Amino acid sequence: MTILKETFATVLSPVCLTIWVVATVVAVVAGPFGTYSALSSGERLAYWGLISLTSVPLGYGCVAIVNMFWTQGKPLTRDILRSGFAIVVITADVWLISNMSVWGGQHVPSFGLFLSFVTLIAFAATMTKYLTLAALSGLSAQEEPKPDETPDPPRLLQRLPQAEGSSVLHLSVQDHLVEVNTCAGSHSVRMRFRDALGELDGVEGYRVHRSHWVAHAAISGVERENARVFLQLTNGNRIPVSRNYRPELEEAGIL
Repeated sequence: MTILKETFATVLSPVCLTIWVVATVVAVVAGPFGTYSALSSGERLAYWGLISLTSVPLGYGCVAIVNMFWTQGKPLTRDILRSGFAIVVITADVWLISNMSVWGGQHVPSFGLFLSFVTLIAFAATMTKYLTLAALSGLSAQEEPKPDETPDPPRLLQRLPQAEGSSVLHLSVQDHLVEVNTCAGSHSVRMRFRDALGELDGVEGYRVHRSHWVAHAAISGVERENARVFLQLTNGNRIPVSRNYRPELEEAGIL
């Protein structure tokens, strides 16, 4: 149940809902796969709306099932398994909906042809996602300041001894102490966690737990243990990711 809740946590997020609505509207207007000539506008709305309404939750469910049984191994292998399982299930969903008599006996392509369509669409969507993330990463890299334009270090580093030239990797809090992990080592500062985050001065990173913050540049990998998720950092630290903070990491393409 925990994995199901975590997987479906973003199904009603603004990004997912936008994609959901836009894809449905485009399909209704364009009428792909012969639906424009075979169905009326009202029938197309019902047909593609039903496919969208069922295929998205089914896709999320397939991801959750794979996450339940595939807790070890390479993330790429898990992604391939999730995609393959989702493609087969969504294809069956589309094929069954298309064969409903309510559509007036329109010609229905074979299951294999539907499988080809869904695979192609899934591949295109995946490539679009990764190309977009790569483009954004490249844009961020281009916008990085030149050596002579290097910004001032965050104020938080001024509280640490011998922190000149280092960068913040990870913050954690315990009681009234904030442990600041940098490239130069670890130091504890007596202050509120909220104030420490405020003194990072624009350092890109994520609140991943009520007691942990990590810098984007410090993330080297993701590990899963059953329903738990951890971030592996460049300094060897292993930071737990709370369920409440996972949507932001998923939006950033880290999870």
